[in-house]
Amino acid sequence: MRRLFACAVALVLGAATLMAPSAAQAAPGDVALTCGPVPSGWVIIGYSGRCGSGSWQLVVQQADGLPVGSWLRVCLASPVPAGWWVIGNPVQQGSCAAVGSPFAPNALDIYKRS
Repeated sequence: MRRLFACAVALVLGAATLMAPSAAQAAPGDVALTCGPVPSGWVIIGYSGRCGSGSWQLVVQQADGLPVGSWLRVCLASPVPAGWWVIGNPVQQGSCAAVGSPFAPNALDIYKRS
């Protein structure tokens, strides 16, 4: 019975860490893992293994609230938040290599203009 309880607790705690981060609880620049959709104002900065459904676990960063003039390197699949502009051409980023060829351009640099 103790083992069953310990497994249930571990499952609940593990699931809680994989839930989509809450924008209300995050500070600008915070990084989290999610198996769900990318929350508004967040960007994908990498992939970290597989979720239970077989999809990629996303490493996401809170971009909303970062100061004007900030830049981030995001994976090609990432949404670009309002007020951010893509700068330059796609580049290769190791943390974004889970999808596609590890040597192909798979990331973009974005810059906060407003």
